[in-house]
Amino acid sequence: MKSMVQHLVWLCLLLGWSVAGADPLAPQIESVEAWPQADLLFRRDPRWLGGDGAYSLDLGGGRVLWLFGDSFVVPRAGVGRAQAAIVRNSVAIQQGYDPSTASLTFGWGAKGGEPASFFPDREDGVFYWPGHAILLDRTLLVFLMKVRSAKNELGFETCGWDAMAISNPADPPEQWRMRLMECEQNDFGVLVGSATIMRQGEDLYALSAQEPGHSIYAVRWPVAQALAGNLTDPSWWSVVQDQPGKWVPQSQLSAKPSPLFTGGAVELTVHRDPRLQRWISIQTEGFGAADLAMRSAAELTGPWTPLQKIYHPPESNDKRLMIYAGKCHPEQLGADWVLTYVANSFSFEHLLATPEIYYPHFLRVRLKRP
Repeated sequence: MKSMVQHLVWLCLLLGWSVAGADPLAPQIESVEAWPQADLLFRRDPRWLGGDGAYSLDLGGGRVLWLFGDSFVVPRAGVGRAQAAIVRNSVAIQQGYDPSTASLTFGWGAKGGEPASFFPDREDGVFYWPGHAILLDRTLLVFLMKVRSAKNELGFETCGWDAMAISNPADPPEQWRMRLMECEQNDFGVLVGSATIMRQGEDLYALSAQEPGHSIYAVRWPVAQALAGNLTDPSWWSVVQDQPGKWVPQSQLSAKPSPLFTGGAVELTVHRDPRLQRWISIQTEGFGAADLAMRSAAELTGPWTPLQKIYHPPESNDKRLMIYAGKCHPEQLGADWVLTYVANSFSFEHLLATPEIYYPHFLRVRLKRP
């Protein structure tokens, strides 16, 4: 129970502050509205009673992978959160692309007959919170933030990143064959893959947040190298003084690389909107009473526009709650953009007693037409 409270405090610290400003180049939004019919997607399983994170990935054929962080899983249907195990991560497979009509099947691990993390806790005391994922050919790569206990006010700290390769993602998650990839840590406090993973041509890109600080960095590898299970020596996008930016292998860096933008969040999404021909980043902005916000760019490497607030969640008006994990889910149908966020409580007792919170909430975004 204590670790869950500490996690909530840590999440508060993850939320970066940024100055919102007018964005003349940003997409023009007609409306952003709650989508309660889609919210039911996460609330139909009698054993999965809430979780955060909520990254998604199109697996093709109408299947969508969802990745969650700390999740409440009860040993049997009919009991509440007070009887739940808190597993560090869980997954789900969505069937159908419209969340208001799709189905969702959750998955988690088991240890000693009790619910456990889907991506198992390590024997050295490190456990995983998920970042984003990507499907490369027939291999699924899931990026993971490493967390461990620490003698600080929170009781834990992030300590790097890992990635898991899954060779049979077309099978149900309980049958997945997983192996840890060869990864290389960095000295910059950047959690590689905590934000968005994407493929551009023959390169694999990982947008990654610095902790603390919440600046967003870009790293990449050749796809062939990643498919071989090797994520060492990534190249970092960096700008040196007034020279054009370039990709520099980590082994050749002589100084800390430069971020794509500052004022991000550990969890955010970046996607290319083909209609707008622009890159769109979605995150939450603020501490506790946060808003959904976006920024955009013509090129992935920037320059990126300032944050623009686009939605004020009603839960932000409750001082007991915190809002975080703002994301876009381009594979979802039913709006121009489909977003999610999570409402959580500063009080663990309140969280246990309030089953309406700690589920992802859907939003529908309608863009203005020319």
